Amino acid sequence: MITEDQLEQHAIQWFQETGWNYASGADLAPEGAVPERVDFRTVVLKARPETAVHLLNPKLPSAAVEEVAHVVTTPGETSLAWNNRAFHRLPMDGVKVEITNAKIHKSGGDSRTLATLRDTLLPKLLSGELTIRWTVEAGVLDRSEAKVTA
Repeated sequence: MITEDQLEQHAIQWFQETGWNYASGADLAPEGAVPERVDFRTVVLKARPETAVHLLNPKLPSAAVEEVAHVVTTPGETSLAWNNRAFHRLPMDGVKVEITNAKIHKSGGDSRTLATLRDTLLPKLLSGELTIRWTVEAGVLDRSEAKVTA
């Protein structure tokens, strides 16, 4: 019989052999070697989706990158099934963000940019590496409890 730890070690090894990087949770902890969490309640490693969006869209202003990362990590539906459907569409359709700078703002126009997430998110969605969870109380979505785990 195989233990849970043995199964996890085999899975980690398989992912590494197929090109995925592995980071230990202890290393990502607030007191770890490369902390990515402020505390243990932090589920979303915010810098990761922002970095991925920036790599895919290097000309996007930082505010737009933050907006895309926020959209990706915040559920917009109250039903798990509907939210998963909506989330799975993001890599295919992209996330629309509005970019306004002083020059464009003065002329009263705006420029819309479609930020594409497909190359980074789709493999994680399909492999199950990326999961979204949130809470619904009294039929109202509590977005403060939205969590994306990777």
